[in-house]
Amino acid sequence: MSGVRSPGIAILFWLCGCIYALAGAHVYIEYGLNVPRYVIDGVEQSVPRSGGDLHYLQYVFPWPRYKKGIVMLSGVLYGISFICIGNMAGNCINCALRLVEAANPEMDPSKFDEGKIRGIAIVIAIFPCLIHAFSRRGGILLNNLLAFIKVLMLIFMIIATWAVAGGPLGVRGLPESNINNSTSASNSSNETPISSSEGKAYAQAFLSIIFAFSGFDQPNYVLGEIKNPRKTYPRSMWWGVGLVSALYMAVNICYMIIVPTDDQEQRNVAQEFFNVIFDAYPEDPSTNAKRYEIKRVVNAFLAISSFGNIVVMTYTAARMKQEIAKQGFLPFTSFFARNRDVSLGKFLMWLEGGERKSTTENGHHGVLEPQGYDAQKVSAGNRKPRGRFFKFLNPSNHREKTPVGALVLHFASCIVLILATYNTSATNAYSVLSGLIAYLTSAWFGIFLALGILILHFHGPPSTQPAFTARYNQVPDQGPVKRSWAQMTRGSVDPRLSISCGCLYLVGNVYPIITSWVPPSKDLKQTSLAWWAVPVISWCVLAFSTLWFLGFIGVAKYKCQTGRSEFIYLCKPDFSPAEGSEYRQRSGSGSDLPAGETAARSRHGGLVLSHETIYTGWEGTEMEKLFSHGTEMRDGVVRPTQPMPAHGSGIQRPVDPPVDPYEGTDFAGFTHNGAPVQEPELVPDPLSPTQNSQNVSEQADFGEARR
Repeated sequence: MSGVRSPGIAILFWLCGCIYALAGAHVYIEYGLNVPRYVIDGVEQSVPRSGGDLHYLQYVFPWPRYKKGIVMLSGVLYGISFICIGNMAGNCINCALRLVEAANPEMDPSKFDEGKIRGIAIVIAIFPCLIHAFSRRGGILLNNLLAFIKVLMLIFMIIATWAVAGGPLGVRGLPESNINNSTSASNSSNETPISSSEGKAYAQAFLSIIFAFSGFDQPNYVLGEIKNPRKTYPRSMWWGVGLVSALYMAVNICYMIIVPTDDQEQRNVAQEFFNVIFDAYPEDPSTNAKRYEIKRVVNAFLAISSFGNIVVMTYTAARMKQEIAKQGFLPFTSFFARNRDVSLGKFLMWLEGGERKSTTENGHHGVLEPQGYDAQKVSAGNRKPRGRFFKFLNPSNHREKTPVGALVLHFASCIVLILATYNTSATNAYSVLSGLIAYLTSAWFGIFLALGILILHFHGPPSTQPAFTARYNQVPDQGPVKRSWAQMTRGSVDPRLSISCGCLYLVGNVYPIITSWVPPSKDLKQTSLAWWAVPVISWCVLAFSTLWFLGFIGVAKYKCQTGRSEFIYLCKPDFSPAEGSEYRQRSGSGSDLPAGETAARSRHGGLVLSHETIYTGWEGTEMEKLFSHGTEMRDGVVRPTQPMPAHGSGIQRPVDPPVDPYEGTDFAGFTHNGAPVQEPELVPDPLSPTQNSQNVSEQADFGEARR
């Protein structure tokens, strides 16, 4: 409202925001259900996975790059930008400010100690990181609880407006000053039309709306952790975005009915709303105590709302940064990309008498690799809860691996931004930090996601490469599969609706990116802080990300020329059946699963990328040439009937068949029947994560990272 200065235009902007969110939801559903893609058992299919925008941008824009599928510019731009600003530092500062205002309702906010606010913000940032590190289920439960409270708050505001403005006198039952102020404000806005330079204010207003709706892309960050993403994800996305859009529109209409226009521009709208609802007007000195209590309660609820955003963003952003670390262009990749078991359940089980080790089929003790959507769980044995009435309190239910390294990275970037805005007021810091998220991660990269949808429809997707794992083998002589995007998305999205939503999402993102560079008028310059701050900082972050990519390419070429070493990136994915899918129903045990186009489609659950092992490192070029020459020599004698696997435990490696010296003679049949059959040799894979401790120590140099 402070940007557009008109109730009608404000409602129109919120309506455009709802359309923007619905179009963006369709774009993300299309990406989430159809990217990335693999050829598994001869069937070309999509496999939902966590990582969201990172993998979508790399799928559509794979060039420029270091090598095919390794360190792409699109991935580096998004990854470095998200690490720099993809946190909730702004919400931490806003939550701290609301808590201080709730504790001191009589004090002017301009007199608050900024050091105290920053200190509280740091504590607020630590708390969700600890929750998500110690208990994944506990963090999800806390997030659901806070979301339920926020929805109840919005519903209460709608009911309160209905009760007050829907009385016998209607809107005229409100104080006359409200109606007069609203009328005069609207008349003055009509007499002095907004000039073209106010496009800057419109852009800021729309960026604020984008930030309010920015949560609809976060389910794609953790898509691999959903039980049945093909069924649950689209339904939840549409219900969630639809409910939030309806509540936002209804609450803003309530604001326009209850709160005068001048108060909306200059004061806390939520606080003024409840002042009017409970008849606590500034003109009446006898209502000061009531207004202070209203201010205390309203700021407490606003703090809860901000904290809810912090909790959910910490959960999703940490997993996104874990996916970024898996790309190999960050230092300390192994630390940031690993999952570790520091859970509260592990500690409680240790207190109860020690941890039971799981036993493999060969009788060796170790950690069983999880399968399916719950791939991050750690096996807790067959122990039963000791007299617990609630299943949630069972320590084994909290025995899960969490991205501890990514949480550390998330917390560190959050602290840097909180301290970087120390010399500015808490209100301005929140505006700048929230604007950066909306401008860069939502709008700027949203442009390329929308363009990607149009490119996939009109130009076509890239070829799908075959995938090989220990459970899913390649079909002999299986090459890349080339299909149209309409064939790939058949049954999941409507092509015409997809193109329309892509265009709407593109326009909604281009508008604030361009108009943010329009300087504001003189009256807005006096009240705003550095109108160019958000776009300039955003482009500086993009420039830094580009330099990071060029620096990586330069270091790689320097090592190749001087040290004769080459950057190696190897990835071994592990696919698991989604809950309720035909794969799981037919297989039972989860091994030797059948292939089929029907089971691969979205209506039947299909597969989910539940686990992957990443090997990164620098390898000598002479060693690589030696192995390549060895392969060529073997191929020169006898070409294997099956492709040679790169990774996997207990892989049957084909060997040369026995040579019959009597071939072509009368004794060929006799010698063939009498010769011993040479069986394929079962060789252990030195890169397998299930080998002994000696092999594990040898893998440390490759930078193994597991989800």
